[in-house]
Amino acid sequence: MYFFIYDFGFKEKIALLKQNANDISSIITESGLEKKDSGYEFKSDYLIQGMIDTVSKNINSDIFIVDLKEGNLLLSSNQEIKNSGKRIPDNALDEIYNYKTYEKRTKLNGIYESEKYTFGMVFYDGESYEKSELRPIGAVFISTDASNIEFLQKNIIKLFLLASLLACIIAFFVIWIISNKLIKPLKNMVNITQNFSNGDFSQRVKVTTNDEIGELGDSFNEMADVLEKSDNTRKNFIANVSHELKTPMTTISGFVDGILDGTIPKENQKQYLLIVSEEVNRLSRLVRSMLNLSKIDSDEFKLVKTKFDLFSTVLNVFTTFEKIIKDKNVEVRGFENCKSVFINADEDMIHQVIYNLVENATKFVNSGGYIEIRVFKKYNSAFFVIKNSGEGISSEDIKHVFDRFYKTDKSRSKDKNGMGLGLYLVKKILNLHGGKIKAASVDKECMFKFFIPCDK
Repeated sequence: MYFFIYDFGFKEKIALLKQNANDISSIITESGLEKKDSGYEFKSDYLIQGMIDTVSKNINSDIFIVDLKEGNLLLSSNQEIKNSGKRIPDNALDEIYNYKTYEKRTKLNGIYESEKYTFGMVFYDGESYEKSELRPIGAVFISTDASNIEFLQKNIIKLFLLASLLACIIAFFVIWIISNKLIKPLKNMVNITQNFSNGDFSQRVKVTTNDEIGELGDSFNEMADVLEKSDNTRKNFIANVSHELKTPMTTISGFVDGILDGTIPKENQKQYLLIVSEEVNRLSRLVRSMLNLSKIDSDEFKLVKTKFDLFSTVLNVFTTFEKIIKDKNVEVRGFENCKSVFINADEDMIHQVIYNLVENATKFVNSGGYIEIRVFKKYNSAFFVIKNSGEGISSEDIKHVFDRFYKTDKSRSKDKNGMGLGLYLVKKILNLHGGKIKAASVDKECMFKFFIPCDK
């Protein structure tokens, strides 16, 4: 705007000066001069003077009639400048002589104390003008004050600075409000994070927008849910491990101390040593499961694959649970319809899978109920299905049965020895073999079904 005003003001002033200079030049050329032996003279000095005085007053400008040869002021509307003996600078005379016009913002070499808008043009003697020879003999200069444009420019600068200051103040408050709105949920997240570090995972971020901050809040809350679930799992794990280790260790310690100090008579020592052996085996299975899980989770576990009969492994596992099955009067179905299915897998790990699934079935089958199995081959995959009667699994629990440390029997009324690792380990082992497992529970019947790839 500043330079636009300057350019517009300059062109407007120059156009006005040019029009009047052209009129004065034409009058002087056509009728204002006469040729003498010594040069040119004005026919009527007072008429020309009166004309330039009138024009000067009308446009509020100074008008100078200049001799191009010497650069002296012949006539001027400003007598003070004329009487001062000042003259138009040579560079202005050279420019107007060569280019026939002159337009600048200048002090005219000290004629003025401040810059003026100045326009100049030559005029010709009448005879050369009529013959189209155009011999310039003098020049008309018109200068007008530039202070009004300067005043306008200064006011523009002031308005700009004021507007800038106002805009900065408004922008500051707008940015402060927006920043506070953006930072507030972030501060809330920081406070909640500090609570997380103190073990409190109950708080959540209130999400009120759908922008990036809202998405961050949703992600933060999802992370909080995972942390809370992980913390609850950790606490349950510690409680389960403490219980599982404490019970057999107490039993082992009590019976061993009883044998050593003679509290248990010799004829009963074998019976109690068998109990100690069972508890030791139980601890061994627990430690082995924990070690296997640790290796699987850290990708350090290496499968040792061999070709073996899956149905034979199932038979061996059921033999282990024969006493429990008889004690609960459980009917085992499906063996008569099973055939050998050979697979290429880690036999020990698959044995662990079958063992955990059968153990789970024998725990939760009702007395006098049934366990049904199926072993078959289909679509280049070996399938194993085990069902048992009983209370079944709720729809809420069925979604989490393969989660680590998850136990459907929170009261331990049936699952007194489990830690919630068996089914999680089953899923991990099958995943390593490229297989999958799923669980279902309908009409008080629980079913687990898995498959692993096998040869054609």
